[in-house]
Amino acid sequence: MVSVIIPVYNRAGMLERSVRSVMEQSWSDWELILVDDGSTDGSADICDGFVAADPRIRAFHKQNGGVSSARNLGLDEARGEWLAFLDADDRFYPDALEKALARAQADSLDLLQFGYNRNYSPSERNGNDSGVLTPEDYLAGQFFHGSACFCLIRASIVREHKLRFDCSLRVAEDHLFIYEILRHSKRVERTSDVLYWYYENAAGAYANTSPGDNIAIINRFGPYKRVFPAASKRIDTLLLGCLFNLAHKSNVPAGRIAELWKLADIDFCSPQKSLGVKLFWQVSRISPKLATGLIRILRRVFPGRK
Repeated sequence: MVSVIIPVYNRAGMLERSVRSVMEQSWSDWELILVDDGSTDGSADICDGFVAADPRIRAFHKQNGGVSSARNLGLDEARGEWLAFLDADDRFYPDALEKALARAQADSLDLLQFGYNRNYSPSERNGNDSGVLTPEDYLAGQFFHGSACFCLIRASIVREHKLRFDCSLRVAEDHLFIYEILRHSKRVERTSDVLYWYYENAAGAYANTSPGDNIAIINRFGPYKRVFPAASKRIDTLLLGCLFNLAHKSNVPAGRIAELWKLADIDFCSPQKSLGVKLFWQVSRISPKLATGLIRILRRVFPGRK
């Protein structure tokens, strides 16, 4: 059985579409766990209505605590051999569970990552088929994606190692959770099959990243590289983005950014974003304070540029 977990917070207008994408799956051996995270817009009643409509659906209600706490409650209640996550404004393709489960079982996987469509457009984000890999080789390739929603996970790994989402993080909590899954896995794979419709919410967590969010990621992920060295390169890229955000989008003192740079301990990375990020990376290797000052001068000279 596949346990699908949907955290719900004020998604009354989209929730029905998400739930029905599970109910209409070609694979019928699933349970759906709806976790209402203190909604105030009627989402709680919608959850209860689906419970009455299908015995495979269960709903839980809690005070608002964020997406990680809601997912963790879902993990506590999950009964299936496999775990999948769906956000309340997204949906699965009709054969998503069937295809993902068939691949995971055929290849004896611990984790399968699959492709997705963004914003319900016809542009499919397939990626590449990786074949069965060790976690180290998987991370060394160009296959990894940090979202828990694009995964099918063997539940025994989560239960045996008592893995949960880190509630101290408001963003990038998915990355840390998937890294932990990989750390305890033996066989992982990426399939180009597009199984998930992802809606990029402009009001989502990444769109509202604060200086505190970026500092929290640096504090949590910097030391983590020693826990799971295979993830170091990708974590360094994430940390570089956080440090650049602090230099470019905040008024955090340059001296504090230099302290965070030391904590991040970035050894190597692949800055593939804007020219500003690449410039910040190169100059920070000489002096983080100088790099911060330069980026802030450019911000004043070219307002509105990223």
